[in-house]
Formats: sequence, C-alpha cells, structure tokens
Amino acid sequence: MVSATITYLTFLAVVLLIGILCSIVSKKFRLPNILLLLVVGILLNSINFNGKPLVYFPNEMVAAVSVIAIAIIVFDSASRLKLNELDTLDKRALELAFVFFLFATVIISAVSYYFIGLGLFYSIILASLMAGTAADVALDKAKNRALHILNAEAVINTLLVMLIPLIVLNIEQTTGAFTAENLASQLVPLLQQLAIGIGAGVLVGLITFRIAKKNYYEWLSPIILVVSALLAYVLAENINGNPVLAVATTGIFFGLVKIKEKKEMMSFSAVFSHLLMILVIIMAGLIVNIAPSWKVMLDALVIYLIVCVVRIISIKATADVSNKEAVFMTLNAPKGVAVAAVILILSTMALDNFAAVRDTALIAMIYSLFVSSVTMIFTKQLAGKQ
Repeated sequence: MVSATITYLTFLAVVLLIGILCSIVSKKFRLPNILLLLVVGILLNSINFNGKPLVYFPNEMVAAVSVIAIAIIVFDSASRLKLNELDTLDKRALELAFVFFLFATVIISAVSYYFIGLGLFYSIILASLMAGTAADVALDKAKNRALHILNAEAVINTLLVMLIPLIVLNIEQTTGAFTAENLASQLVPLLQQLAIGIGAGVLVGLITFRIAKKNYYEWLSPIILVVSALLAYVLAENINGNPVLAVATTGIFFGLVKIKEKKEMMSFSAVFSHLLMILVIIMAGLIVNIAPSWKVMLDALVIYLIVCVVRIISIKATADVSNKEAVFMTLNAPKGVAVAAVILILSTMALDNFAAVRDTALIAMIYSLFVSSVTMIFTKQLAGKQ
C-alpha cells in the first residue's frame, strides 16, 4: 500500500512539474496551454515501462480530481455571472450561448445518432460536449466587442457543458434507457433534483459567505471559496440534488454578495483552478487512444466542422457583429478544461462503449484548440484593434 501510494505521488509530482514547464513554454511562445498539456498527456500515454504506461492513475484518484475540478470550474464561472450588472453585450452573449448550445446539441446529436452510429444517450452527451466553449481560453472581455461577447458566452456555456451531460447520465442510469417515454416519466424527479440542488447551493452560500462577510483572514478566507464549492457539491449529491446546479447557485450567490477583499479571495481560487487544470488536461491525455482509427478521426473532424457552421449561423443571428468578427468568434471557440473534466469523470464510470465518445470528443478538442491558436495570430485583422 505504501509503495503504491509513493508511486502515485511520484506520478502526481511529475505531472505537475511537466504542467509547470508546459505553462512556461506556452507563455514564452504564445501557445495555448491546454493544447500543449493535452498533447503531453497523449505522448506520456504512448510510453510504456515494464508493460505498463509510464504514468497512470487509479480510477478513484482520477474521479476525485474530476469532481474537485468540476466543482471549482462551475463555481468560478458562476461567480462571474453578475446578473444585476448585465450590459447590452452581456445580454447578447447570453442569447448566443443558449442559441448556439441548443442548435449545436440538437444537430450534432442527430448526426452522431444517424450517421456515426452512436446510441441516443451517447449522441446527446457528445453533442453537449462539442457545443462547449472555453472560459479558460477566452480572452479579456474589456478589449473589444467580439472578445467581450466571447468571454461572457464562455462563462454561461461552461455551466451548460457541466450540467447537461450529467443530467443525461442520471436519466439514463435511472431509467435504463434514454427515450422520450422515459424522459417524460423522469420529468418530476428531474425538477426535484434541480430544486434540491438550488436549495443546497443557497444554504451553503448563506452559511459560508456570512462567515466570510463578518470575518476576513488573509490566509483563511480564500479557502472558504474552495470549501464552499465542495460542500455544495457533496451536500447536493448526498440529498439527491443536482450537484452542478448547487455549486453554480453558490457561485452566483458569491458573485452577488458584497464581501471585503473579494478580489484577494478570487486570486487564491484562480491559483487552485490552474493547478486542477494541469491535472485534468494531462489526465485526459493519458486516457485517450494514441492511435485512434481513421474513422474516429474523420468523425471528429466532421463534427467539428458542423459545430463551426452552426456557430457562425448562431453568431450572425444573435450577436450583431461584422462578418470578420463572426469568423473570428467561430474559430476562436476551443473546447477547454470543462469538457476535459466531464470526459474524465465519465471515463471513470465504466460506461459501455464510451471509448468512442471519449476519443472523438478529445480529438475534436485538439482540432478546436489548434484552429483557435492559429486564429489568434489574426486577431487584429479579424476582431479589430485590441
């Protein structure tokens, strides 16, 4: 047991060290950090020692990291949703997020089901993952209109990416099959789960942020954010509520409440989020098939191209931007750590035939990150002055 523990701690230290080096290289050469981390994870997965991968982690550890990452990512995204301060561009971004997510999910689900041959359950999960955009990759919202909309859209989009696949999974596991009849029968329990999740989030927010509001300690108060996110998640899980919605509610609560030194508290959360991002992305790379079939690679490419078509139509219909800005916003919408975290936690659940969904989603993620990195070179030409 001690030997195994030291082995996994060694792997953890190596992964974090590699992640730090990748972050340094990405900043120096202006490369997407997530793309570099994912490629490194895939390369590590291809190296074997004594018949085993050079670096590997047990399912329990991967699941724990995934849950913590989901809680922190959802909290961070939700805390930036200041619903009482929305301007015109924020409202357009929210409209774009919902329209794009809805149409992308419906169309990609149909393509995955009828042409790729995935079951309805897996088709909806893959589609909801592919409809994601990355808040962790989006740029500063204060620079210009296109970047502002991208950033605001990514915040709400991240919540949808985390919420929808886990709801679909819950329905499938409860009913045994994801059909229209079963969905109708699960409507009331689903609404109950959502309501309980919101209640759990409000309860945790009231307790923890009341403490933070009255007492601020430089070294202790920032930890309250991490504790609040994890408490909301596990409380909702234990009382049969929706854990993602619980964390989102707590995050929104934190974003609205007035607390001294809020920026300092958020800075700690950002450091912890970056640590989790390194672990999640490299772990995701460690589980992907290093030599996927040409069919999987082609399927991922087709799905990514469909996402781009749906996205540019959604942008032109909702965002009121120029053609150049629409192209920029279409191509600069990579899949980020939220998508990787959901894929990672689903991979630990021993779902039948999930490997095809996992590999397709991660390969499409690589496509999106690569295209986004190239698009960034032409930011001034497409999105205007910074």
